[in-house]
Amino acid sequence: MANNIVLKTFRGGSVTPLDDAIIQQTVIGTNGIFKGCNITYARGNVLHVSQGFGMIKGRFFEVYDCEVGVILNSGSGTLQGRLYIHMDLSNADEPIQLLTETASVLTDLTGDEDVNYNNTAYDLELATFGVTRTGITNLDATFEKITGASGSGGASTLLRSTEYFKGDFVTCKNAPGWVTLYCTTQGVTAATEPLDYLGIAEVGDQVQDGSCVFTARDVVGELDILKDLLTDTETSIAGLEGDIEDLREELNLKAEDIQPVGSIRYSAAPDMGDDWLKCDGSFVSEDDYPELVALLGTKQPTVQDLKTAYTADKAGAITNTCVFNGSIWAYLVDAHLLVCVPPTGTAKTIPVTGAEALSGASPVYLSICGGSLYLTQIGGTQTKILLFELVSFSGTETSIKMTAVTTYVSNRVTQTANQYTIPYVVDVGGTKMMALLMNDSYVYYITWKAGEYSTSAAIGQGYCNAYSGSISKTYTSRLAAKLGFSVKNQNEAIYASRFLGVSDGNSYGMKFWFSIGSLPQSLYGTPESDPYYSFTSYTNMETAIEKDARGKYIQKFFGEDYIPQMITLPAGANNEYLYNVDLVDRKVTLMHGRYNGGTLPEWRDINIKLPSRAVLFTDSVCYVAEQSMWFIFVGTGLLFGSKLATGGWGYIDTMGLLGLIAKNGCITYLPGENALYISGFNTAGVPVVCKLLFDGLMDFSGEGAWLPVMSKDGIPAYIKARST
Repeated sequence: MANNIVLKTFRGGSVTPLDDAIIQQTVIGTNGIFKGCNITYARGNVLHVSQGFGMIKGRFFEVYDCEVGVILNSGSGTLQGRLYIHMDLSNADEPIQLLTETASVLTDLTGDEDVNYNNTAYDLELATFGVTRTGITNLDATFEKITGASGSGGASTLLRSTEYFKGDFVTCKNAPGWVTLYCTTQGVTAATEPLDYLGIAEVGDQVQDGSCVFTARDVVGELDILKDLLTDTETSIAGLEGDIEDLREELNLKAEDIQPVGSIRYSAAPDMGDDWLKCDGSFVSEDDYPELVALLGTKQPTVQDLKTAYTADKAGAITNTCVFNGSIWAYLVDAHLLVCVPPTGTAKTIPVTGAEALSGASPVYLSICGGSLYLTQIGGTQTKILLFELVSFSGTETSIKMTAVTTYVSNRVTQTANQYTIPYVVDVGGTKMMALLMNDSYVYYITWKAGEYSTSAAIGQGYCNAYSGSISKTYTSRLAAKLGFSVKNQNEAIYASRFLGVSDGNSYGMKFWFSIGSLPQSLYGTPESDPYYSFTSYTNMETAIEKDARGKYIQKFFGEDYIPQMITLPAGANNEYLYNVDLVDRKVTLMHGRYNGGTLPEWRDINIKLPSRAVLFTDSVCYVAEQSMWFIFVGTGLLFGSKLATGGWGYIDTMGLLGLIAKNGCITYLPGENALYISGFNTAGVPVVCKLLFDGLMDFSGEGAWLPVMSKDGIPAYIKARST
């Protein structure tokens, strides 16, 4: 290439598709169809397009015979629709496509006049139509037809005896210099040029030449007029920009008003108004946003709410967790270490000796009460109780030595336990108590003072007759709750009794078909008069309440009209109690009732399908009064709900943080820290403790849901929460 210029068309030269397109665009200034492309209605939402050929900005294309689908209107009324050709020269894979559009207002078509120079896009509309829920209406072909000019070119010199077509431009040497002739009637020029061309005086004059008719045009003058008009238009547009912006804001506001609940918008604004909520994971109440909660579904905190609090260095069994001095404590059975997880900072471990007889073969239980620390276990034969005591425990020790406690009582009924027992130790007024045995009619337990176990006389043993009824270990076909004193039940041992409808109306206990009671408070007789706390009958309930000064009566069910309200309620939501939890067909089933009576306990399913490896544990249920929430840990995650008798349960998946907890699962609440702790050891055998830290009190006064956490490029998302 010399002198910065190159000749494209010469011998040995190369003309590219771009070169050809520029030439064609210059010669043929019209976009449209040469032949075919007939558009007809096929069926339903389908159009038929016949084979055709056309040109867009000098780019020649062919349309194959085909059918094109149209998206129908999902609402009422009629939307606008169009069929168009989209040419995108920057798309090497699909530079041209046949597309459709359905909208309430159709968008502007792309049209870069310099598409060949800029390698951009240009659209050619083929047809418009209406779109309803069922089909297509008012189909109208809108493309322009391109017709040939028999080689006459653009504004070429007028020839004799030559055919011209409507739209052809020519010049004539006998016409004034400013004149361009525009063919308005197709035909063939005369053999001799008419003298009328000499008489053209103004734009619009016509000349009959053979069967053709030509009209005089002043193309340069028209371009000047268009230029002036364009300048005036630009000025007008500039003046309208402010009005257009105001209109845009108004339309945006109107669009917000009609957006349905659940719509998402991204905005950097700090506040979108009362109808929009930021998608930041907050809980929303059904009472405040019923439409939104219906869309979001069951309330669902995310696993990001959980944090790992402690992971053991070695594999082995772990006990339950206890709250002591504002920290969470657990014992690593095989590693012989007492673990303290404080609210802040790192966990610490304290070596323990003297309790090596305990093993991870069966559950080991940790109790810290009345200034003493206890480790207990039911032996491998499911009969022998292993009990170890540290009389004075402060939590600041660097090492601990436990002392074995002999639970055998000479000449007493039993010193053993069974599979229905949980051997927790509680402190009631300085007396230690631990459950031993639960059979069809009796509950046995032992009592002692801390450090006073050198002789068998120091260990007291008692039992409860359970109102001459039958203690329910297998209510219906499912295993009942295990018996054990627990701080979660205000240091009581909750049990259930069944009665067989005996007609003896003088016996206090015989008037009720089903009841729940507690130890040690609901015992008849006194320790002074009867060391075994034998059963004593009363003639009526009033006498029973008067004589049984230790009673914390739990409401009896289906009694006489004179049943009083209970004196003291154990911790529970809405006067509810949870008698048993079962796992059936990957769904948790609850047996629950109400203290203020009227209904028997009943089974109900929590309608959440759990993972196949979900499992229940002895101590995997907790009620948090400060949050008015029930929590149930199932190894793979945490179920939670505000009411036992109704729906609204959620599920937090903990597998990503803890793995599958396979044994020793436990949950404990630390009120001062407003935190829930989950512990156990996973399938790798590693003991772990994690913490769910509540961000203030959750408002679960009604059912609710958790908002999603969403943002895009750092801009937060807002969700339409209610319809105004």
